[in-house]
Amino acid sequence: MRLVAGEPNATYVTINLGEIYIADNIKEKSFGLDGRLDELLPALREACEA
Repeated sequence: MRLVAGEPNATYVTINLGEIYIADNIKEKSFGLDGRLDELLPALREACEA
């Protein structure tokens, strides 16, 4: 998270089941996805192809 905070064009993405933690200082450039990786990745791929 420190790297994201120090890089103006960086984006932080976290995927976890049941618990998402994003530091306050990077919330404006972060995405937290709550769920199972095996379900979220295909959905993200499909959304990007649309």
